[in-house]
Amino acid sequence: MNPNGLTALVTGSGHRVGRALALALTEAGANLAVHYNSSDEAATETVAALRMAGGRAEAFQADFTDAAEVKILFEAVNARMGPVQILAN
Repeated sequence: MNPNGLTALVTGSGHRVGRALALALTEAGANLAVHYNSSDEAATETVAALRMAGGRAEAFQADFTDAAEVKILFEAVNARMGPVQILAN
């Protein structure tokens, strides 16, 4: 699968494995929806790194223990970046 131009949502992408996956998808040409729950600063840093790498990225907050927030997350990503075509959880 070629992720170039597709919208990817990577959950928990402010840190560790999620961040590394977000960077790899950006390098492959995907647009990144950077999800975080409480790590606002780390998500902001990840978005900045993805943009510096030439990618399109935005941060989105959601608490996955609340089903309503999950729905709002997908609606927000869809409105700002287009439909999620890749989900890395």
